[in-house]
Amino acid sequence: KAQLPSNSWIYTFGVKYPRLINHNYIRPDIINAGGYLGVQRNFSEHIGLRFMLNYNYLHGEYPGSKGGTHAGDISLDFVYYIVPCESVTPYLLLGGGPIAYALENPPNTTLKTFHFTSQLNTGLGFEWDIGENWDLKTEFMYTTVFDFNFDGSNQKTQGGIFFGDDKSYFSFNLGFNYYIDKGEPSKLCQLYDGINIDIAPVDYDRI
Repeated sequence: KAQLPSNSWIYTFGVKYPRLINHNYIRPDIINAGGYLGVQRNFSEHIGLRFMLNYNYLHGEYPGSKGGTHAGDISLDFVYYIVPCESVTPYLLLGGGPIAYALENPPNTTLKTFHFTSQLNTGLGFEWDIGENWDLKTEFMYTTVFDFNFDGSNQKTQGGIFFGDDKSYFSFNLGFNYYIDKGEPSKLCQLYDGINIDIAPVDYDRI
Protein backbone atom coordinates (compact mmCIF):
# COMPACT_ATOMS: atom_id res chain seq x y z
CA LYS A 1 0.00 0.00 0.00
CA ALA A 2 2.43 2.59 -1.30
CA GLN A 3 0.21 5.61 -0.61
CA LEU A 4 -0.34 4.79 3.08
CA PRO A 5 0.11 8.05 5.06
CA SER A 6 1.52 8.24 8.57
CA ASN A 7 -1.62 10.25 9.54
CA SER A 8 -4.69 11.47 7.68
CA TRP A 9 -8.19 12.96 7.60
CA ILE A 10 -10.90 10.92 5.87
CA TYR A 11 -14.51 11.39 4.73
CA THR A 12 -16.52 8.18 5.08
CA PHE A 13 -20.03 7.45 3.76
CA GLY A 14 -22.18 4.50 2.74
CA VAL A 15 -25.28 2.37 3.22
CA LYS A 16 -26.28 -0.08 5.97
CA TYR A 17 -28.38 -3.19 6.32
CA PRO A 18 -29.49 -3.54 9.98
CA ARG A 19 -31.41 -6.40 11.62
CA LEU A 20 -32.55 -6.90 15.20
CA ILE A 21 -31.06 -9.79 17.20
CA ASN A 22 -32.64 -9.43 20.64
CA HIS A 23 -36.31 -8.50 20.06
CA ASN A 24 -39.97 -9.25 20.77
CA TYR A 25 -41.17 -9.40 17.19
CA ILE A 26 -42.79 -12.62 16.03
CA ARG A 27 -40.34 -12.22 13.16
CA PRO A 28 -38.14 -9.33 11.99
CA ASP A 29 -38.66 -8.24 8.39
CA ILE A 30 -35.92 -8.20 5.81
CA ILE A 31 -37.14 -4.71 4.81
CA ASN A 32 -34.52 -2.79 6.76
CA ALA A 33 -32.21 -0.04 5.54
CA GLY A 34 -29.87 2.69 6.68
CA GLY A 35 -26.94 4.91 5.88
CA TYR A 36 -24.04 6.75 7.45
CA LEU A 37 -21.86 9.81 6.97
CA GLY A 38 -18.78 10.74 8.96
CA VAL A 39 -15.26 12.00 9.28
CA GLN A 40 -12.26 10.07 10.58
CA ARG A 41 -8.90 11.15 11.95
CA ASN A 42 -6.07 8.61 11.73
CA PHE A 43 -3.35 9.56 14.19
CA SER A 44 -0.98 6.84 13.03
CA GLU A 45 -0.90 3.81 10.73
CA HIS A 46 -2.67 1.75 13.41
CA ILE A 47 -4.93 4.11 15.36
CA GLY A 48 -7.92 6.21 14.29
CA LEU A 49 -10.97 7.94 15.73
CA ARG A 50 -14.15 8.51 13.73
CA PHE A 51 -17.25 10.67 14.22
CA MET A 52 -20.35 9.17 12.57
CA LEU A 53 -23.96 10.15 11.88
CA ASN A 54 -26.07 7.00 11.38
CA TYR A 55 -29.66 6.27 10.38
CA ASN A 56 -31.33 2.85 10.66
CA TYR A 57 -34.85 1.65 9.93
CA LEU A 58 -35.81 -1.73 11.40
CA HIS A 59 -39.16 -3.39 10.73
CA GLY A 60 -40.96 -6.43 12.11
CA GLU A 61 -44.23 -8.21 12.82
CA TYR A 62 -46.08 -8.18 16.15
CA PRO A 63 -49.06 -10.43 16.93
CA GLY A 64 -51.75 -9.01 14.63
CA SER A 65 -49.82 -5.97 13.37
CA LYS A 66 -46.56 -4.66 11.98
CA GLY A 67 -44.30 -1.94 13.28
CA GLY A 68 -40.88 -0.44 13.00
CA THR A 69 -38.22 1.81 14.47
CA HIS A 70 -36.60 4.87 12.91
CA ALA A 71 -33.29 5.48 14.69
CA GLY A 72 -30.67 8.19 14.35
CA ASP A 73 -27.46 8.23 16.35
CA ILE A 74 -24.15 9.99 16.78
CA SER A 75 -21.24 7.66 17.47
CA LEU A 76 -17.60 8.16 18.34
CA ASP A 77 -15.66 5.01 17.50
CA PHE A 78 -12.06 4.02 18.19
CA VAL A 79 -10.55 2.19 15.19
CA TYR A 80 -7.52 -0.10 15.33
CA TYR A 81 -5.92 -1.27 12.05
CA ILE A 82 -4.41 -4.72 12.55
CA VAL A 83 -2.15 -4.88 9.46
CA PRO A 84 -2.25 -1.42 7.82
CA CYS A 85 0.27 -2.10 5.04
CA GLU A 86 -1.85 -4.55 3.05
CA SER A 87 -4.11 -3.73 0.11
CA VAL A 88 -6.96 -5.28 2.17
CA THR A 89 -6.66 -3.92 5.70
CA PRO A 90 -8.67 -5.46 8.57
CA TYR A 91 -9.62 -3.33 11.56
CA LEU A 92 -11.49 -3.52 14.87
CA LEU A 93 -13.77 -0.84 16.30
CA LEU A 94 -15.24 0.05 19.67
CA GLY A 95 -17.36 3.07 20.53
CA GLY A 96 -20.82 4.43 21.09
CA GLY A 97 -22.86 7.53 21.74
CA PRO A 98 -26.39 8.97 22.02
CA ILE A 99 -29.28 7.60 19.98
CA ALA A 100 -32.80 8.93 19.37
CA TYR A 101 -35.50 6.71 17.93
CA ALA A 102 -39.16 6.95 16.94
CA LEU A 103 -41.55 3.99 17.05
CA GLU A 104 -43.87 3.23 14.16
CA ASN A 105 -47.18 1.58 15.10
CA PRO A 106 -46.10 0.07 18.46
CA PRO A 107 -48.50 -2.59 19.79
CA ASN A 108 -48.57 -0.92 23.21
CA THR A 109 -50.53 2.28 22.53
CA THR A 110 -49.56 3.75 25.91
CA LEU A 111 -45.87 3.67 24.99
CA LYS A 112 -44.51 7.04 23.90
CA THR A 113 -43.29 7.10 20.32
CA PHE A 114 -40.07 9.11 20.78
CA HIS A 115 -37.16 7.93 22.95
CA PHE A 116 -33.62 9.09 23.69
CA THR A 117 -30.90 6.84 25.12
CA SER A 118 -27.36 5.58 24.39
CA GLN A 119 -25.70 2.67 22.62
CA LEU A 120 -22.50 0.64 22.43
CA ASN A 121 -20.81 -0.38 19.14
CA THR A 122 -18.36 -3.18 18.46
CA GLY A 123 -17.30 -4.38 15.06
CA LEU A 124 -14.90 -5.79 12.50
CA GLY A 125 -14.23 -4.29 9.10
CA PHE A 126 -12.02 -4.33 6.02
CA GLU A 127 -10.72 -1.46 3.90
CA TRP A 128 -10.01 -2.36 0.27
CA ASP A 129 -7.49 -0.16 -1.53
CA ILE A 130 -9.08 0.95 -4.84
CA GLY A 131 -7.20 4.16 -5.63
CA GLU A 132 -4.73 6.77 -4.49
CA ASN A 133 -7.33 8.54 -2.32
CA TRP A 134 -10.15 5.98 -2.16
CA ASP A 135 -10.89 2.85 -0.13
CA LEU A 136 -13.88 0.54 -0.36
CA LYS A 137 -15.13 -0.29 3.14
CA THR A 138 -17.03 -3.40 4.29
CA GLU A 139 -17.96 -3.61 7.95
CA PHE A 140 -19.90 -5.84 10.33
CA MET A 141 -21.14 -4.03 13.45
CA TYR A 142 -22.92 -5.25 16.59
CA THR A 143 -24.86 -2.53 18.44
CA THR A 144 -26.58 -2.67 21.84
CA VAL A 145 -29.21 0.00 22.57
CA PHE A 146 -29.59 0.53 26.31
CA ASP A 147 -33.38 0.52 26.21
CA PHE A 148 -35.70 -2.52 25.99
CA ASN A 149 -38.38 -0.40 24.22
CA PHE A 150 -36.29 -0.15 21.04
CA ASP A 151 -38.45 -2.69 19.17
CA GLY A 152 -41.71 -1.04 20.34
CA SER A 153 -42.86 -4.00 22.43
CA ASN A 154 -42.22 -2.54 25.91
CA GLN A 155 -41.15 -6.05 26.97
CA LYS A 156 -37.86 -7.43 28.21
CA THR A 157 -36.11 -10.27 26.43
CA GLN A 158 -32.87 -11.61 27.81
CA GLY A 159 -30.18 -11.90 25.19
CA GLY A 160 -28.57 -8.48 24.89
CA ILE A 161 -24.94 -7.72 25.62
CA PHE A 162 -23.75 -9.27 28.90
CA PHE A 163 -27.07 -11.25 28.82
CA GLY A 164 -29.05 -8.11 29.68
CA ASP A 165 -32.55 -7.05 28.60
CA ASP A 166 -31.39 -4.31 26.23
CA LYS A 167 -32.19 -4.65 22.55
CA SER A 168 -29.37 -5.41 20.10
CA TYR A 169 -28.99 -5.40 16.34
CA PHE A 170 -26.27 -6.12 13.83
CA SER A 171 -25.60 -4.17 10.66
CA PHE A 172 -23.61 -4.83 7.51
CA ASN A 173 -22.14 -1.57 6.21
CA LEU A 174 -20.86 -0.94 2.70
CA GLY A 175 -19.27 2.36 1.76
CA PHE A 176 -16.22 4.39 0.80
CA ASN A 177 -13.40 6.31 2.45
CA TYR A 178 -12.01 9.40 0.75
CA TYR A 179 -8.72 10.87 1.99
CA ILE A 180 -9.08 14.66 2.22
CA ASP A 181 -5.69 15.26 3.83
CA LYS A 182 -2.61 13.08 4.18
CA GLY A 183 0.45 13.46 6.35
CA GLU A 184 3.95 12.31 5.49
CA PRO A 185 4.24 8.99 3.62
CA SER A 186 4.50 6.11 6.07
CA LYS A 187 7.82 4.34 6.51
CA LEU A 188 6.11 1.46 8.29
CA CYS A 189 5.48 -0.45 5.06
CA GLN A 190 8.57 0.61 3.09
CA LEU A 191 11.35 0.63 5.65
CA TYR A 192 14.15 1.22 3.12
CA ASP A 193 12.47 3.85 0.95
CA GLY A 194 14.52 7.01 0.71
CA ILE A 195 17.82 5.65 2.10
CA ASN A 196 20.86 7.12 0.34
CA ILE A 197 24.37 5.63 0.30
CA ASP A 198 27.36 7.86 -0.46
CA ILE A 199 29.90 6.02 -2.65
CA ALA A 200 33.35 7.54 -3.10
CA PRO A 201 34.52 7.94 -6.71
CA VAL A 202 36.91 5.26 -7.97
CA ASP A 203 40.29 6.19 -9.43
CA TYR A 204 40.48 3.57 -12.21
CA ASP A 205 43.78 4.98 -13.61
CA ARG A 206 45.48 4.42 -10.27
CA ILE A 207 44.12 0.87 -10.06
